[in-house]
Amino acid sequence: MFRIRELHSTTLPGQRDRVGQVQRLLRENFPENASYADRVPDMLDRPFSFGYRSVVLTAETSLGRVSGFVLVLHFPSINFSFIDYIAVSSRHHGSGIGSALYEAAREYCSGAGSRGIFFEVDPDDEPPAGKPGAMAAIRKRMRFYELLGVRPVINTVYDEPVGQPPTRAYLMFDGLGRTERLARDDAREAVRRIMTDRYRITEPGYVERVVE
Repeated sequence: MFRIRELHSTTLPGQRDRVGQVQRLLRENFPENASYADRVPDMLDRPFSFGYRSVVLTAETSLGRVSGFVLVLHFPSINFSFIDYIAVSSRHHGSGIGSALYEAAREYCSGAGSRGIFFEVDPDDEPPAGKPGAMAAIRKRMRFYELLGVRPVINTVYDEPVGQPPTRAYLMFDGLGRTERLARDDAREAVRRIMTDRYRITEPGYVERVVE
């Protein structure tokens, strides 16, 4: 059994301990981005320095051990959210914790008045670089999202390969139960904020090409 808890700061010793566990899980699951874990305390404690408000939802055992987390960024100026990372301890893969955390993120964002959630996934049309055996898990994950009405934002250049080695990602959108289509202007502004505030991309020509 586990329970979902919210982390908004590192003010108290118990909060700092839980954030430390989240950082270890982030490094364990995303070793290529391990240094990003160092930013998490500041993201919680100094939101106005980043341009968004951060919250970490943790799945915890009865003994207070963090077995999974989801890091959610909320952009109040446009009232959209972005799931930055979701990770589960290797000891708890297949336990349903990842699905529970995603559902908790949807509930949190709905309660915060968010108009929708964006996030990235590995494309399900070709194996990601260095992960030839990952397609079954990727397609299973995509089916889970589709059952919730979540869809990729297609016909854009957002999923062009970037970096070395080149990687791709689909940008997904969850309307949180709303039936109206995602407006193009809203999608463009959300992508602009994701690229400039979350990823800190400073090449205006590249940002504008993706936005347009």
